[in-house]
Amino acid sequence: QKKLSLLLILCIFSLGYSQFSGGSGSVDDPYQIATAEQLNNIRYYLTASFIQTADIDLGVAPWNEGEGWDPIGDYDPWDPSKSFRGNYDGDGYKITNMYINRLNESVLGLFGSILGCEINNVRLINFLINSEQGYLGGLSGIAYENSISNCYSEGKIQGYSQIGLLFGFFEQNSISNCHVKGEITATGSNIGGLVGLCSITDSITNCSADVKLYADRLFIGGIIGYSTALSIFSKNSANCVIVAYGVAVGCSGGLIGNLNSYLRDCLISECFSTGTI
Repeated sequence: QKKLSLLLILCIFSLGYSQFSGGSGSVDDPYQIATAEQLNNIRYYLTASFIQTADIDLGVAPWNEGEGWDPIGDYDPWDPSKSFRGNYDGDGYKITNMYINRLNESVLGLFGSILGCEINNVRLINFLINSEQGYLGGLSGIAYENSISNCYSEGKIQGYSQIGLLFGFFEQNSISNCHVKGEITATGSNIGGLVGLCSITDSITNCSADVKLYADRLFIGGIIGYSTALSIFSKNSANCVIVAYGVAVGCSGGLIGNLNSYLRDCLISECFSTGTI
């Protein structure tokens, strides 16, 4: 029985190693990601740790065909195990030309849903997300209880609501040193350059957005569309063009479209915005 258990462990380890360039998936020895195929294999190891070791182009077949990239990790409020719950270090390498064309799907991005992760040093360049639904973000559509730092996201998103070039929805813990550039066109509310809808978050610091935002509803902001219970908002800046049109428009801001501080006070310091609304 012991020999059988040992053999099973060795088989699982060998399978994981064969799907990546190296590593064991632990925090100290993360799986190494060097190709689009290996990036795609993350979906089969949702609690492991990863480090990117080369630039990756998703603008080639099969990743740019049909509906394009299939986001890693699904959102299910009754089953959090479907979310990505590991760690990812982009190590400064690029992921270029991500293409997602899923008109009837929500919760879209490189990751669909992430929970309790540390994600650092990711560089998303020239992505396109096209949907008629909500919760859309370059890095992830929905994010709970994560620490995000040193990420860059550049691209275009078309969709309905809860849209940001980094996250569609973000709740706990922090975002720091992250920067976005691009364009969002939306038919709904909660549209932000960095985060569409931000809830119960400790801090967003030293982030910037260079964005054009077009929406025909409420809560449009250069950094955050709608925020509730954000504690610290510091050293952030936005250069934005915001165009709000339609009948039910309002609450647009160069930094934040709407800030609800009912649940906790928010300290805002050393921030600025430029552009037109």
